[in-house]
Amino acid sequence: TVTEGGNLIFTVLMSSASGSAVTFDWATSNNTAVAPGDYSAGSGTYTIAAGATSRTITINAIDDVKDEAAEDFNVTLSNPSGATLSDPVGVGTLNDNDSVPTISISDATATEG
Repeated sequence: TVTEGGNLIFTVLMSSASGSAVTFDWATSNNTAVAPGDYSAGSGTYTIAAGATSRTITINAIDDVKDEAAEDFNVTLSNPSGATLSDPVGVGTLNDNDSVPTISISDATATEG
């Protein structure tokens, strides 16, 4: 979870270290948050080095000027090599930082006659 304009950092964790490198693909996908207006979409192939147990994926949340409810998007892991997938989907939540709009009406005058 992050406020608009911040970075979401997803951590990919392995249950234990491997004696060889582990690779996986990752990609973002829209949910109620839609790229590119709400977040910067991304994808790629990452490696967790032999002996290591984690890697991070950073996604930028776009700071817009619309008052809106919290929105979500997904980061999905696929095609692992050297490991299996346990929980392949991470959810990123974007919290709004914009004020609720107000409305008003002006006074009016008219001359009789």
